[in-house]
Amino acid sequence: MAVVAIKTEPRCKLCTHPQRSDIDALLERRSRGDLDDKGNRINQEYVIKVFAEWGVKNPTKENLTTHFGKHCEVLEDEAAVEREKELDEIHQEMLDALDNSDGSIDGDLEAIRKVGMRRIRKLVLEGRDPGITNDHLLKAVAEQTKRSSNDAARSLLGQLAGGMVQALATRQEPRQLPAAEVIDVEAVEE
Repeated sequence: MAVVAIKTEPRCKLCTHPQRSDIDALLERRSRGDLDDKGNRINQEYVIKVFAEWGVKNPTKENLTTHFGKHCEVLEDEAAVEREKELDEIHQEMLDALDNSDGSIDGDLEAIRKVGMRRIRKLVLEGRDPGITNDHLLKAVAEQTKRSSNDAARSLLGQLAGGMVQALATRQEPRQLPAAEVIDVEAVEE
């Protein structure tokens, strides 16, 4: 059995603690009634004492039960291995995106975009909030609108240029007007 984070609640002191994975693992051991290395039963009092040593401020029974019940999930070993495999694949995709950049500005920007999207996917798989705010959503919508507008303008200009080229290609040579007769005249004085 393995425990995984299915949610990260910003107001939960256990979710936001730097040793979250250790906290979750200890809570799993408590749920199974395991013994520590010295033969002590890992129970509520034991966990509260260890959490205090790890710097969790005022750990309580409610903290433990709420966090473990709502923010964690116990998976079978196979499911945990599968989740780890998915996370390893995402890490590899991130490395590939960075390695495949051609060093140009556009290549580097594309690598950053790919790494960022995989990072968001990783956070979601881990049950954590990817931190996408309303501002991020509004910026993404604005950028998509701008790009659509630019694409439409580019298409319209392309059609206009194509029409002009076609008009010039099918243009006939101007007709020659008949040459005017030249008449020699002498001015007469009055």
